[in-house]
Amino acid sequence: MNINLRFWLLLLLAIAISLLPIWYFMNGQAIHLISEIHLQLLLGLTALMLLSWLAEALRLHLICAGVALRIPLRSALPLVMAAEFAGAATPAASGMGAAYLVFLYRRGLNIGTAAAVLLAIAITDLLFLIAIFLFSLLYLLCFQNSLPDVRIILWLASLSFGTTALLFAIWHFQRRRIIRGIDRRFLRFSWYQRYRQRIALFFSRFLKALELLRALPWRQRGKIFLSAAGYWTPRYLVLWALMQYVGGQVSVPYIVVSQTLLNLTSQLSFLPGGAGSVGAAYGLLFGASLSQADIAFSLLGWRLFTYYWYLFLGMPWFFYEWGWGKEHPGKHQRKSV
Repeated sequence: MNINLRFWLLLLLAIAISLLPIWYFMNGQAIHLISEIHLQLLLGLTALMLLSWLAEALRLHLICAGVALRIPLRSALPLVMAAEFAGAATPAASGMGAAYLVFLYRRGLNIGTAAAVLLAIAITDLLFLIAIFLFSLLYLLCFQNSLPDVRIILWLASLSFGTTALLFAIWHFQRRRIIRGIDRRFLRFSWYQRYRQRIALFFSRFLKALELLRALPWRQRGKIFLSAAGYWTPRYLVLWALMQYVGGQVSVPYIVVSQTLLNLTSQLSFLPGGAGSVGAAYGLLFGASLSQADIAFSLLGWRLFTYYWYLFLGMPWFFYEWGWGKEHPGKHQRKSV
């Protein structure tokens, strides 16, 4: 396998830049907090991230079963770890989807079906994130009368409501007629005409993913949604546990809304893992609630388990899945198809 030098340089640059906000907030008190961190906290956060990966492996196992592809949990877990590394190491996590497509193709799925599986994962992600974000947002508005001082949250809320309505309509009504109606209305835009074929291909795979989910029994769909919740909830709990450890007076709904914004910032960044921009947004969101030392400590711990974790633990599995392993399971399964 050829090693792409630019990829490694970009990855190292992202790691270096992502440390800059931590060094900015770092002082003697923060270093003392890190040196005195309890082993129980580290073990607890590690257990949360392992639970997150197990839930994602279960979701992959359940969705693949819907397209008659049997992936045992023991095989799904390293595949998830490899794909998480690809996502953490590329801008806007673009490498995760590409890695899943390659790995599922090697296990016998054609590209269209593999893309449908990937979009089914994305749809359940979207449903869970929209649900928990809107619930937390309404709780803050109704009971605490407080919100992060970031204007983009209004756009994010509007986008969430609009996406929910569109998904509901596509799920329950004549899906292809809705898609054709959207297509006719966007034809007036020149940029849409240029990318119309790509967008049509995406919607075709999107509808295939919806059909895949609709064909599953309710109990199966419930398990898939619960596994999506099991994937995301530990990631929110990591930040909550770190806030509790430093004694920060930050409510759970505020943490949910803030981390949703941080995830969005990561997706919009041009560097892997939202290097630099996520750290700056973190300081903006929690600067009024935490001291400088607490911000440095919690930011370092949060990034350790939501970015560096995927890089360092997922890297060996990525290269194994990509083909460095002599007994690569995907090769054997692909030959037998």
